[in-house]
Order: sequence, then C-alpha cells, then structure tokens
Amino acid sequence: MPKYCKDLVPDEGIRLSEAFDVYFRASTPNWREVLARLNDAETGLGTEEGNHRYHKIAEEWLGLRGEAEHRFRSAPRSGELTPLVRDPQTGETFALERDWERTGSFPATGIYTDFVFPGDPFDPGPDTTVRGYARPVYFRRKQFETWLSQTGVKPTREIRRAKSDSIGEAVAVLFPGGVPQGMLIKDRDTQIKTWLQDHRRAPVSDQTIRRWFHKHPDIT
Repeated sequence: MPKYCKDLVPDEGIRLSEAFDVYFRASTPNWREVLARLNDAETGLGTEEGNHRYHKIAEEWLGLRGEAEHRFRSAPRSGELTPLVRDPQTGETFALERDWERTGSFPATGIYTDFVFPGDPFDPGPDTTVRGYARPVYFRRKQFETWLSQTGVKPTREIRRAKSDSIGEAVAVLFPGGVPQGMLIKDRDTQIKTWLQDHRRAPVSDQTIRRWFHKHPDIT
C-alpha cells in the first residue's frame, strides 16, 4: 500500500469525503435527529444503561451512513460520477476505474477520507497512485452538483449546510469555552480555516465564517 499525500484539489473540484457528506445529508431526511440523539446520549456514558443507549444509537447512525455509502458508491461504479486524481507536478488529471464495489468483512459506515486503495478493508476503491503516492480523490463540482440535483434537493443548500456544520465543529474543538476575549477576528478565522484544512473539510472564506458567527451570537 503506498503512502498518502495530502495534495490540494483544483478549485473546481469537490473532495470525495465532502461530496459524500453533502450526499448523505441530502438523501437522509432524519440525519439531524439521529445525530442529535447520539450527541445527547454521550452524556450518559459510564453507566451500563447509558453505554447501552449510546451504542444502540451509534449503530443506527452508522447504519444510516452505511446505507448512504452503498448508494453513493453506485454512482462512480455506473459512470454517473467520474472520480479523479491529479498529478501535482504537471496538473494532469486522471479518471479512475469503476472499481467502487464495497467488499470485505468490514461493514460500510460512511466515507471519512479522500483516499481509497484496492483491497483496503476500510476504504476500498480503485488505484489512486500517482508518482508513488496515493492521491486524494475528487469530482468536478459542476458534475457532482448536476448529479446531486437528480436526487431532488438543491445542491447549493446542502453544500452550504455542510460548510456551516464544519465551521461549528471547528469552533467546538478550538474554542470549547467560547472564543477568548480579546482575540482578533483575523486570528480566529485563521485558526478555523487551518483546522478545516488539516481535517480535510471544504475550504471556506472569511465572510462565510463571519456569517456563521453572526447567526450564533451566543458563541462570540
């Protein structure tokens, strides 16, 4: 198995993990309700009853993501979506094979990474090696949004929600007690954007971050 290289993808691209998250939200009406119950159940961990409740909801959550993963993988397998990798030195793009069948003993629980490899027990897929390194998989955003619109949702709405959720996740990790008093807005936004990049989330602008804080005044 080759080493993985966290290359940037073109501006017109959407990463594999981001595309899946958008699709998951678009095609799973009750995902927010189940996730809210899962987060609430965390407070009961440490007791037999609490542990049982948490693991039961976690199975439900992973089941939803797994069902969405099977549906999502059918798109590149059938040719409805064209997954790509890029040579970072030349900028040349390569369309991947249609080997997106989920096999092996590990169940599908969603796509959390932009990297796949033949025979990988957790993230199987076609060979993505370029110049000796596995490269991140992406789709052309316009093609993805056209395909997603066929599911009956507005792509821009779901992508906007995905970015908002990612900012909220970054804020919760970076500033669990709230943004420190006196921190410059520029420094706050830089930390959030760095966290998003390090965790392979979709890039966001300063304006998007500031709109998020405007909608969540209790956190500032």
